[in-house]
Amino acid sequence: MDGLDPSLLGLFLLWSEPGIAEPCGLLPLDFVVIDMEAGALGRPEVLRMTKALAGRAVSVLVRVPSHDQHAIEHALDIGADGVMVPKVSTRAEAEAVAAATRFPPAGRRGVNPVRESGYFSDLPGYFEQANDRVLCVVQIETAHGVENAEAIAAVPGVDGLFLGMGDKPNATAVPGGQPRGSLREPGPHHHYGHPGARGSSAKKKGAVVDRHWHGLQELPGGETDSFGRPVDLLMIGELAAATVQGCAECRDRLLDAACQDAVAVVRLVETACLIALRVSGGDLPSHMLQDDHGGPGTPEFRELATILRAGRDIHGACEAMTDDRRRAVADSALECLAGFLLVANEEDGIGGGQSLPEASVATAALMAYWWAQAVPRHAERLRLRWEQIQERAAGNQDDVAVPGWDDAVSLLLGASLHQQGVRQDITGDTLPSLCYPEVLSVLADPVECDRLIAEFAFPLGATGYAAGLRRVLLVDEHEPDPLVVLVEAARQIVGAHHAYCCDGNGRHSCTLAHIADILAVPDDAADVDVLASRRRTMFLRDIGYRVEPSVEGPPPSTDPGHRWQFALGRIVLRRFDADAERWNEIQADDSSLATPRYEPSTGLEILACSWCGATDDFLAEGVWGDPLTLHCSCGTTTTSPDGPSGLAGRQLFQHLVLTEVDPAYPARRAERLLNACLHDQEEQASRPWYDGPSHAEVRIAEGADPAAGDLAEALFAALAPRLPARHPGYETELLLVQSALVLADPAAAGSADGLRLADAVRTLLTRLRTQSDKFAPRRRPVIDYLSDWQREGGPGTWQAAWQRTIQLVGSRVGKYANRDGNLRDGCAAVTVALYILADEQSTQPDQVGIEQLREFAALRDGEDVGSVPPRWEQRLAALGHDLADANDPVARLWQHLRTELPARGDDVPGPALLAGLDTLFRPTSPFRL
Repeated sequence: MDGLDPSLLGLFLLWSEPGIAEPCGLLPLDFVVIDMEAGALGRPEVLRMTKALAGRAVSVLVRVPSHDQHAIEHALDIGADGVMVPKVSTRAEAEAVAAATRFPPAGRRGVNPVRESGYFSDLPGYFEQANDRVLCVVQIETAHGVENAEAIAAVPGVDGLFLGMGDKPNATAVPGGQPRGSLREPGPHHHYGHPGARGSSAKKKGAVVDRHWHGLQELPGGETDSFGRPVDLLMIGELAAATVQGCAECRDRLLDAACQDAVAVVRLVETACLIALRVSGGDLPSHMLQDDHGGPGTPEFRELATILRAGRDIHGACEAMTDDRRRAVADSALECLAGFLLVANEEDGIGGGQSLPEASVATAALMAYWWAQAVPRHAERLRLRWEQIQERAAGNQDDVAVPGWDDAVSLLLGASLHQQGVRQDITGDTLPSLCYPEVLSVLADPVECDRLIAEFAFPLGATGYAAGLRRVLLVDEHEPDPLVVLVEAARQIVGAHHAYCCDGNGRHSCTLAHIADILAVPDDAADVDVLASRRRTMFLRDIGYRVEPSVEGPPPSTDPGHRWQFALGRIVLRRFDADAERWNEIQADDSSLATPRYEPSTGLEILACSWCGATDDFLAEGVWGDPLTLHCSCGTTTTSPDGPSGLAGRQLFQHLVLTEVDPAYPARRAERLLNACLHDQEEQASRPWYDGPSHAEVRIAEGADPAAGDLAEALFAALAPRLPARHPGYETELLLVQSALVLADPAAAGSADGLRLADAVRTLLTRLRTQSDKFAPRRRPVIDYLSDWQREGGPGTWQAAWQRTIQLVGSRVGKYANRDGNLRDGCAAVTVALYILADEQSTQPDQVGIEQLREFAALRDGEDVGSVPPRWEQRLAALGHDLADANDPVARLWQHLRTELPARGDDVPGPALLAGLDTLFRPTSPFRL
């Protein structure tokens, strides 16, 4: 501690331990800083620590995490003598901070000094001295803050300046190049102010005094790199200034510190390359690259510059170097930087050439901007989804801010454009020749996009945004997935530009030059949609839509060539999902699955405009039998193609015409489909293999009351349709969703057809409920039956046999539904066998092995299948059981196993015992023991 001014000495407390804070009040300290910015402290901990220090001679400051007025007020209200506020870089920021610490008229602090006013018992006395006693210290942490230090110190209400010496980006290497974390006398170049002590009659304001100070060379780039790592701008700025001004002493001293900081060295290389690109017009000079072995730069510098030119992050390669090699890199970067800065000054400015990463990200931002203006509904949906992600990130209390959706999607799209540009050997100047739709292949793979964002060397102007994006993609695992949201948006942006390129209707090799008129639009939003006058025509997808033909012809009162034109709202369509169909095929072919979980391959969705996403604002026109033509209010026309591929569109248009003529037509159509479904269900229920309603049908039967007054509302509650997004389901569920939509329309529901539809719906729901109740025992899990039989009691060996059965079989098949009962009866047969074998061998059932069970269940030589039950019955009777005794649990189970089962399909009728043994011991059974 030698050399420090002992008149102002204090400690920072970063941990929530009042037991540590209290002794600090007994030390000869002037101040204690309770650190909410760098420490793991919340408001409850700060309150406990201020209480522990209350009444001591030491001044208690709270370093708040931000400039937020509420945070400042809260620290003062709970008992702090003052606050230390980080990252104050301008006079305006200092004025706002000072005002937050004083009551009016000197400031704008709110009135809620609970503890300091004796819980409001002495408010007048507190207000009389509060503004004079409070201490406001602001922290200088940026190069901008150092430049404005004198102006900040002159702000009324700012009682001290503090130049941070901890982990924050701009306090790790202070002017003068002091090693990170050292505590020693400031060097000959600088003098640092300290926070004033409480109670001083003249609070001296700290300042930065200029002694042999080269100033700071202004360089591009933010306070962090694109991964959120802090960049020491003060050291880099002074190092560059010393180099440009030719001060070898300061340059050597600062290089010693810089070579220990890989992030600082990377920033020097990035800056040197960026300014070289500006001067040379878009590409690095050959002498800076690895292939040129005779250039002035060191091999290490040329290696990193070459990696950076390829758009890849160089931090890993730099960090792997020794301090000496990093010093050589930094030295070469400074030489290049100084030389290019001199050239730029002599030529009166730097040229406009951009690197490929810069040009790619800038172009992507323009593409996203035009898309947001042209399709505001899509952009609004994206904004709302991204705000959810930003709110989650804010809740993580992370120092890295998440960029807005526009910046985030521009970074992803820019990285994709850059990768494609590298593949096509394109530079920043020749980027307009890039065939940009080819990035869709990259954007189709979220894993590839994740890798791209992780490895791309984002330009210096985007490092802050990139750090926030990388951080949220790393830690956010909730829905909506940030990466999926961005990938979808980027694909929409590329698709929109390609579809409306002026050189073709999305069916050509489109380059960025084709959409140059869009990307060159000025900032005035009114001038953005330069393609508004062009006719936008989209084709209805001819694969996947299923529209049944109309059984009714054209309206009889109209001419066959009549051209229809009418407005309409939502259009519900049935979609076929090929992906689900392929998944079901995989499930069916997987022999390891006893009960494949099939996914519905059909679903309902509401037709949306492929440009603006509208679902309820269309104008339909055409002649009966013509392709479908829909005009959206955004100016987009959706049409179905001619020929066989447009059949679904023509049939859809016919349904729309019939609905326009007769509002009851949808009810008539739905009733016809529903009656066909009822007929199919009757036929299925009459088959011997019918296994009862599906799980989805059971859910509907339990959730929808046929007697409900508002049938549509009851159906919506039970079905929970996902519309306008795709609602997957099987036939019965989809028909009921369609019926609910029809019955929700008063014009259709009140018609005679609507009443008949309601009756058909009630009939279907009643039948589903009846069948559900009838087959409820078949849906019951096998394990429930086993547990019920075990609870019926019986001898100790019998109970132990049940326990062994559940151990052997229940864990494997107990979760399955009972269905035909064979699994359940097989488990019961195993219990009987265990009981007989254990008793006959004078052992416990858990000592009976699987092989013994198989041998016991197998047929003897020359034995007939029908002789198996009598053989088992004799051995049970030999154990002393009256198998006709209804009070004996063993006898009751045996009577169940002797029950004759009816024939099912190709099976031969027989007792339940044989069917159960076949299920558990047949070599080809998936449940074989």
